[in-house]
Amino acid sequence: MAKNSSTYLWQGKDYNGKIIEGQESAQDADSLRVALRQRNIKLLHTDIAPHRLQHAIKKTTLGTLLATKHVSQQQLKSSDVSHLLQQLTLLLRAGVPILQCFDILNQGQNKSAVKPLLSEIKRDLEGGLSLSDSLRNQGRCFDPILCNMIAVGEYSGSLNKMLENIVHHRKKIETLQRNLKRALIYPCTIIIISLLVILILFIWVVPQFEKLFHDFGAELPSYTQLLIQISHGIKDNGMIFISMSLTLIFITRYSYRRHPVMQRYLDRTALHIPIFGKAYHCSLLARFNCTLSTLVSAGIPLLDCLNKMSSIMPNLIFKEACISIMNDVHAGASLSTSFRKFHYFPNLMQDMIRTGEESGNLSMILNNLSEVYNEELEQWVEAMNSLLEPLIISLLGLIVGSIILAMYLPIFKLSSII
Repeated sequence: MAKNSSTYLWQGKDYNGKIIEGQESAQDADSLRVALRQRNIKLLHTDIAPHRLQHAIKKTTLGTLLATKHVSQQQLKSSDVSHLLQQLTLLLRAGVPILQCFDILNQGQNKSAVKPLLSEIKRDLEGGLSLSDSLRNQGRCFDPILCNMIAVGEYSGSLNKMLENIVHHRKKIETLQRNLKRALIYPCTIIIISLLVILILFIWVVPQFEKLFHDFGAELPSYTQLLIQISHGIKDNGMIFISMSLTLIFITRYSYRRHPVMQRYLDRTALHIPIFGKAYHCSLLARFNCTLSTLVSAGIPLLDCLNKMSSIMPNLIFKEACISIMNDVHAGASLSTSFRKFHYFPNLMQDMIRTGEESGNLSMILNNLSEVYNEELEQWVEAMNSLLEPLIISLLGLIVGSIILAMYLPIFKLSSII
């Protein structure tokens, strides 16, 4: 805003003939008339706002803007962004003007964090900014890759198609995340419940039997004595063990975020964890191919695609692979050849990408690869759920049965003596 600008109170008529009013900063009345005309508003009457009112408007606008961005950045979820983009895509496909789209979206919103965000975006659009720039102004609510893809769609005149691709891409990524959570949550839940049952037996049940045996004064079998000693160890040192475990987790998380060496070690280890490492690897491959396919289909140069991929991959091994592949491609190597240095990218993926490069259908091939690895992840989840449930339950039954047997052995011994 220029130094000699003033705040004008104005009244105008929109494209539907509706009378609307507002205030806006401009150098003069002619500049205000031009700015309103760009938004399809015909200026009917205007006047300079009083000085005190101008000061109050500036102060309130700044405070509202800062509060809006703070609330939006804190409360806006990825699912909210996907829902907004999907609704915006449907409205634009129906031929609704973009400013009216945000009016409709705002009226249908129930979340307090989203309403001020939509108002800010519409205000930026009314000020002459593009949709991509308006989204960038909202801070961390919209990631840079999303804004860049929308900018490409605006520049090429295919915003609707680009938004459809973005919505499809986000749905696939969210599906991948759900599948990965399914792969981890179910077995982890069963294991935690099993551990709780075993702890209850050692902390409350075993001491009751120990008291009973002490009243008898009989010599206990060695197996029973071992379980009683374990029970004492858990009761006496349980809090120490929990404190040490929590401290270790905190140190590991802190080191992972601050030290690349630790991050690289843990990310590499995660790919080789027995059973679960395969699921994590499949999810990374599906995400890699899905994101790269979306970026390539958007018309973004391959080097820029790989550069952006290096910033969004959740695993440092894949981040470094993206940077190395980008350097090789920049030096003149093909994409498929650059993958051969990394054994984390299967031969099937390398061969299909080479076919896509030769046929000119790289985006389609990458999309097919993402679906292949996504289906492989889903099959793995179903297989593990059907296999781990009886396995863990059988193991739990074996442990509980062993504890019960150890507690009843002295009783059987006393019965035989009597």
